[in-house]
Order: sequence, then structure tokens, then C-alpha cells
Amino acid sequence: MPEYVADRRHPRNLQLDVLRGVAVLLVIGHHLRLPASGGLALAVSTFWFQIGWLGVELFFVLSGFLIGGLLLEELRRHGRLNIKRFVLRRGLKIYPSYFLLLLYLILMPVMKASLRGENPVATFLDKLSLYGPNLFFLQNYVGTNPAGHTWTLAVEEHFYLSLPLLLSALAFVRRVHWALVVMLAAVPVCLGIRCLSILAGDSFSSSMNATHLRFDALFFGVAIRAALYRRPEGLAPSKLYRLSLTLAGVLLWAPAVFLDPHATMIHSIGLTGILFGSAAFLIAAYHTRASDFGPVRHPVRLVARGLAWVGLYSYTIYLWHVSVLGITERGRGDALMAWTGQWAGLGWFVIAASLCGLAILVGFIAARVVEWPILRLRDRLLPSHTPSVPPRA
Repeated sequence: MPEYVADRRHPRNLQLDVLRGVAVLLVIGHHLRLPASGGLALAVSTFWFQIGWLGVELFFVLSGFLIGGLLLEELRRHGRLNIKRFVLRRGLKIYPSYFLLLLYLILMPVMKASLRGENPVATFLDKLSLYGPNLFFLQNYVGTNPAGHTWTLAVEEHFYLSLPLLLSALAFVRRVHWALVVMLAAVPVCLGIRCLSILAGDSFSSSMNATHLRFDALFFGVAIRAALYRRPEGLAPSKLYRLSLTLAGVLLWAPAVFLDPHATMIHSIGLTGILFGSAAFLIAAYHTRASDFGPVRHPVRLVARGLAWVGLYSYTIYLWHVSVLGITERGRGDALMAWTGQWAGLGWFVIAASLCGLAILVGFIAARVVEWPILRLRDRLLPSHTPSVPPRA
């Protein structure tokens, strides 16, 4: 059952929103290009950057868990999937905020070109050709993807299209109970494809952003959900081992702290270990309740609720954070540090916290102005077939 209410219409699970909040803060740290001269600021900056990309893998496992839950619950209730309805509901969740970002990224250079007296039409056509693959969620296969972080949305979009088709095929042949095995099989299959890609030295092996190289985390998230549906009590003992699961997740994530994110080991077996670590965090969180964070006004409980609030807006924060953090580019980060030079090392922490807060604020505004009104319209026009699953997934 939902454990807290983010707004009166949409009760949510605190623990999953906490994970979302952690994931998006990790990603922000990976993209925070703020110079640090030394000392504690340099150590924190380096560590945050080094582990920040792991937030993406955590997002993938979470997404597989939640979307898998929606589809498996619909199969359980109705015996089949309404794929058209699912795609429409997903589109109304994802597309408005996403295409607003693309519009901003295309039109801002056009406005600047116009102010400089350059040809705005030529600039518009140039930017439109650059962002063309993004319009069709092909940016992780085609072009240079100037909106670099949006490759993850392409992977997720391909997942949203493939998973219901796969589950519908299993339902058609009356083998839905094979879902767990099929989802688990995705892990060694994807690892094998990554290894072959590295050995072949193809163009995708350097970035590991292509869907066929990263689908394992999403499908493993579905596998966790399928295991819960198959044997609801199956993961109950893990409640006793939350600390062990958390420590296992830390250990599985640890190689990323010491190795280059583009190292061959990370790109192969490392990604597999990281997805298992993310899954360990997810299972530990699944068996955590709000009361486990302490009394209502306990500092840990307050921090958890703060992270959950950030997680509530994680999608739009993720979309806009790179544009907000762009303030540190082209030497402006050095200028900011010079401005707060009288605070010595403290200046970096002040600016970093301010930029994070600004990214969160922009994401909050974008969600309230664009995403949430459209979601309310979606829920009126296309009510969920799975009301037992937390809304807004």
C-alpha cells in the first residue's frame, strides 16, 4: 500500500521515490562541471562525478520494476494487454516534457542568432537536422545527439515498445509464467552482446548508449516484479537482510569508484554487476517502510521525505538539469569560484548546492506547469487499468 501522499490525488511509495531522488542527484553530480581547486571540494567533486552515472542504471532497474508491474498486473486482471492504451498513457507521460525540452534546445540558438544579426532560418534548419534523431528517439543510434543525456530516454522508449509486445506474445501462446525466465535470460544475452560489440570494436562499444547494449537492467527490473507475482512471499525473507542487500549493492557498485567509466571491464561485466547492485538496493527499499526511517520528525525520516520529494519530480529534473548546469560552461564556473573566493573551499559547496537547487526548481516548475496537468487529463481520458499499482508510473 502507498505510504505517503505527495498530492491528494496520487498516493505514492516513499521508498521508491527515495531511490528516484538518489538516482537523479547522482546524475546531476556526474554532469556538474564545476572546478574545484583541491581539498575536500576536489575529493567530493571527483567522487560524485565518478559514481554519478550509476544513477542511470538505478533508473533503468526502477523503470523495469514499475512498468513491468503495470503490465503484469493488467495481464493478471484482464488476461491480455491493451498495447494501444499503454503506449498512449506512456506517451502522455513522456512526450510533452521531452518535446518541450527539444523545442527549447532548438529555439534558443535561433533567438541568439537573430540577436547577433545572423540568419535565424539557417540556424533553425541546422539545429533541426542535428536534433532530428531525437524527435524519433533514435539519438542513441543516429547522429551525434547534442542533447547527450537523452540517450537514456531512447533506451526507455524502445523498452516501452518491446516489453508489451513480448508479454503479449507470451500471453498469446499461454506462457505468461515464462516471463520470469525470459526476463532473467536478458542479462547473459545482453552481456554477450556487449562483449561481442567490444571485440568487434563497433561504433557503439565506446559509449555503450545503444539499446541493444543496455536493455538488461530494464528487463531485470521486470524479472524482480515477475518474481513477486509468481511467489508473493518469495522476497519476504529479504526484509530480514536489508542491511546485507544494501552492503551487497555498495560492493557491486564499488568498481565504478576506482575504474574509468569507459574501461573495458566496466563496459562488459561491470555493467552487469552494477545492475545487480541496483537491484539489491531496489529489493532492500521494497521491504522498507516509512516507519523504518524513524519517528515522523526524526532527521533520517525528514531526509528520506526530502529525497522522496526530489524523486517525485525526477523525470523533469533529469530532462532539464543539463541545461541548468550549463551555467558552469565556457569559463563561467571559474568566474563563479572567483566570486566566492573569499569563502575558500566552502565556495564550491555553496555553488554546487545552489546549482543543484536550481536544477530541482526548474524541474519542479516544468512538472507543475506541463507534466502534471497533462497527467490529470490523461487519467480522466484514459484511466489506469491497474489501480493497485502506484499512479504516475
